[in-house]
Amino acid sequence: MNLQIRFIDFTEYKEAESVWAECFPEDSREYIDCYFSTRTSPEYVLAAFSDGKMIGDMHILPQTLRLFGRNIPIGFVSGVATLPQYRRKGVASALFEVAFDYMKQKGYEATVLQPFDPVFYAKYGYRPFVYRQYVKTDGEASHTKITNELSVPDAEFMLNTYDRFMHDRDGYAIRDLAYCNALIAEYSQSDARAIRLKDAYALLYTDESSAYICELCGERASIDELVRALCAEYTHIEYPLPADFSPARAPSIAFNCLCAFNEKCLLSGTGYSSIDEAAADNAGRFYSFDRY
Repeated sequence: MNLQIRFIDFTEYKEAESVWAECFPEDSREYIDCYFSTRTSPEYVLAAFSDGKMIGDMHILPQTLRLFGRNIPIGFVSGVATLPQYRRKGVASALFEVAFDYMKQKGYEATVLQPFDPVFYAKYGYRPFVYRQYVKTDGEASHTKITNELSVPDAEFMLNTYDRFMHDRDGYAIRDLAYCNALIAEYSQSDARAIRLKDAYALLYTDESSAYICELCGERASIDELVRALCAEYTHIEYPLPADFSPARAPSIAFNCLCAFNEKCLLSGTGYSSIDEAAADNAGRFYSFDRY
């Protein structure tokens, strides 16, 4: 198969949306439209073509990561996709080869992604480095909604709350108001919610009985109140918390994986000899919400 790897132009953007929709059927049309209008753009989409047809792609989003006490430029990789009939033919490997050269030329010190399977991405050099714990609750919702203090967060509140929450942590993305506005837009869909209660906010996907909270951030007391408010609405809730917030028995799961282009340089002055060593030693402090 003769592959051409290159960044797309605006006229091919809809084709990239179609690749996403076919490869990630679990994503709603509403979510895909929102993602392509607010979170990415043609200049970030690296695609693989065969005989003029787009058969796979990935999104390389520029970010600044707070890591080991300093801000570093990275490429956040998302939406790695190959059309089903072209899988296991080296398309993803060809994309990563070009992507890594591109990111090094851009001056990125590392690349980060959220893997569906850490083992799959390990062959490209990605290793887990940020962990977070998920807590699950199962019970009978009271159906007495606590709505008197719930509201939709604005971008300024979200950014200030996020910055305070992450201040003593490491491994998280630096955000701005535009990014927070994009998050609010994403979680304003029919199956999603962005909610605030006092000094905390949550971003969640829902159905009639369940809530999957992707981001829960704020002061501890307000977080507890917000979780109780959601327990009054939903029978099943799954939510993330850092190690110092979580019950002792909450399982740790790998969340973000990192590939450093110069690991020795990245770890300079930290006292660590490898990302694996740093991640193991800092599992309670390394924390991130960021997703594609």
